[in-house]
Amino acid sequence: MAFQKEHLEKKDNPAIVFAQESRVKSDPNRNSEEVFRLHEGTKVQVLETYEDWNKIMLSDNSTGWIPSQDIKLLNTF
Repeated sequence: MAFQKEHLEKKDNPAIVFAQESRVKSDPNRNSEEVFRLHEGTKVQVLETYEDWNKIMLSDNSTGWIPSQDIKLLNTF
């Protein structure tokens, strides 16, 4: 039971886009292909972190990599 609770807590890692506009990439580097753009106030789920990048997922299950400085995690407030 405790294992399931820990798994659910790790899965729920919401964040909000704080950059006016952020380019979401297919891979965690600036030269990779842009897959979509997000605007300030968009809520995302952080799936994983790599260096200065976060892999995110939207409510429609779209995924991509966003620079860490463009979002703020809600669980840190």
